[in-house]
Amino acid sequence: MKKLNIRSVVIVCSVMGLLSFFTSCDAGFDSMNVDETAVNELEPMTILNDQIQLTPSSGIYGHLLYDAAIVQQMIAPYGQTLAGGNFNQDNQFPWVIDYFDDDYSIISHAVDVIENTRDDDFYHNAHQKARIWKAFVGLLATDTIGDAPYSEAGLGYHEGVLNPSYDTQESIYESALQEIQQATEALDPNSRIETNDILYAGDITKWKRFGYSLLLRYGMRLSEIAPGTAQQYVQAAYNGGVFQSNEDNAIIVRNDNYNFSLSGTFNGGERHNFYLTEVFVDYMKENDDPRLRSIAVRYVGATGIGDQDERLNRSTDPADQIGMPLGHDQTTIHDQAASDGLESMWDYSQVDRDRMVSQTAPDFLITYAQTQLLLAEAAERNWISGPAVDFFTEGVRAHLEQMEQHHPDMAIPQSEIDDYVSEQEQAYLAENPYEHIHNQYWVAGFIINPREVFSNWRRTGYPQLDPNPYPDQEISGDFIRRRKYVEREIAVNADNVRSAIERQGWSGNNLDARVWWDTESYNPN
Repeated sequence: MKKLNIRSVVIVCSVMGLLSFFTSCDAGFDSMNVDETAVNELEPMTILNDQIQLTPSSGIYGHLLYDAAIVQQMIAPYGQTLAGGNFNQDNQFPWVIDYFDDDYSIISHAVDVIENTRDDDFYHNAHQKARIWKAFVGLLATDTIGDAPYSEAGLGYHEGVLNPSYDTQESIYESALQEIQQATEALDPNSRIETNDILYAGDITKWKRFGYSLLLRYGMRLSEIAPGTAQQYVQAAYNGGVFQSNEDNAIIVRNDNYNFSLSGTFNGGERHNFYLTEVFVDYMKENDDPRLRSIAVRYVGATGIGDQDERLNRSTDPADQIGMPLGHDQTTIHDQAASDGLESMWDYSQVDRDRMVSQTAPDFLITYAQTQLLLAEAAERNWISGPAVDFFTEGVRAHLEQMEQHHPDMAIPQSEIDDYVSEQEQAYLAENPYEHIHNQYWVAGFIINPREVFSNWRRTGYPQLDPNPYPDQEISGDFIRRRKYVEREIAVNADNVRSAIERQGWSGNNLDARVWWDTESYNPN
């Protein structure tokens, strides 16, 4: 019967003409083609959840090649598709520069939630969370490249902005910090609670602590370029209430279906390509750091990748760990390995892919340990009250205890934690406290936050690293200090990108150009 009716309608419409078909005979067709049993709209928190879990995966391959290599935690002795901070070279392969598309896809979805929940009391808290997330990822983006789209980012659908302007980094920080503070303050436990929230199951107290901890992180980023503004936001964050324990850590729980962001790299085709650096391993060994046993693995005497896959002579003993020296490619590293008394380049230490970067390891976005270490710096500057050393030791302790959150087999015995914290406290009180704070921050961000470690190192200069000695480099300075604007963005948004380059006073789209807040010196006193 339906077929006959539809055919009759079509015949009538064809007689009446095409215009009549579209203006009058389409009545009812929209509803006939809608599956009433299917989902036609997505709930705002569902959209935001998807973007939250994608955030640590945003261009992580490229950040491993650049950020983690620049701060000398991880290194690959290979070039071409793996070139980056290991050789101080530009790499425009799509899977290396996809952070740009990833960041702005997340921002676009966050903006969509913001616009669709504006002035909607039912989604009040989802609206504030989306504001926080847009600001968070916008700050990640600008810290990576400098001036960037922000005020017009994500408005393609809502306002038809297809080629967004590039805002100055200073204006992005001004806007984003205000956004984080205002949205965090506006979170309301008396409004609707989204229990499907993947980060904190709707717990507003924890979300507020998350927001204020972000405010502390990015407020501190301005310590050298705008210390008055930095102090203002640091105090606001501290007074508002930052993380109180490891239970507040912003963790994305992973499982067999939704894997840890780096597991595909370290358990897939790239599993033989990345190694802990000599700088990182030696620092931990010299300080008798018990975390090395949790982080590192070495297949002692490995002569090929098969020995690694078979886990032959697998050792997590700190005494056995040997980091890979910087400055080598896939040819010279073999001679270096022989000089170091190793069987092959595959005999160097790696991150333990069975534990720290397993498929079900959680993603950490910001942690209590990092927060306490930044509070130690704030206390040393007299921006907040309380003994700085107490914040420092609590931050160190928190990260050692955090090892168990990565994997149960990474738990460090309490006696070892106590001994290490005591040793670090004595060194902190006897020597330069700022160096100890940021050396520990370097370790606390290992593997989980390469972008944040790179940014904090640029701000402070700690740890004090020697330049990568690789001979064939593409920088005139000592270190890479930003990522280049991606070529495909230049192709479609050329005028705005070129204006950004010229405005920042750069002679070109250089890897060693400093972003706005990256000053020449770190002078906390």
